[in-house]
Amino acid sequence: ALERAVGDDDEDVRRAALEVLGTGPLDPEVRALALERAAGDENWGVRQVALEVLGTGPLDPEVRALALERAVGDDDEDVRRAALKMLGGEPLDPEVRAL
Repeated sequence: ALERAVGDDDEDVRRAALEVLGTGPLDPEVRALALERAAGDENWGVRQVALEVLGTGPLDPEVRALALERAVGDDDEDVRRAALKMLGGEPLDPEVRAL
């Protein structure tokens, strides 16, 4: 049911579903759903929560690449901050500020 909710038309439902999924273990299915939403959801809040969920697991190369892409290329400042947090950057670090 939660997996279906991640693909719901309503952004609030997608965001809430990801938040609930993020409270459990980051199994491959949850990871795949979060990656999909972090990479391509039209709503910034859903992308942000998806990155936060991904940040609870190991940063494998695919997740790290997505976080870097979002950190420098997302239109929303909150999504960029979530991506930077995933990567261990602090907003006041000079190299992070340059992003």
